[in-house]
Amino acid sequence: MLKQGKGRKQVLFSSASLLCWCSRIAANDPPGDAEKQAKVGKQYAEEAVKRLSEAIDAGFDDLAAVESDTKFKVLAERTDFQKQIKRLSQKK
Repeated sequence: MLKQGKGRKQVLFSSASLLCWCSRIAANDPPGDAEKQAKVGKQYAEEAVKRLSEAIDAGFDDLAAVESDTKFKVLAERTDFQKQIKRLSQKK
């Protein structure tokens, strides 16, 4: 867990974005076992949502940053991600 601090929310947001990228790469990186790749991709996606949630808990409130970061598109269909988007939209 990252320590409390002024930049913590931004670090958490940035790590969520990076984990989204990892999710996409892991799920689509041939050659390999498709089932294993999907599992690893899902794990990265779960961690990305968790980090985004932590960022929001830490005070992150920039919905536009999430919406404009194309790496988050990999999470668009996930219910847990949609919940975080709803939380962000209610912060304004």
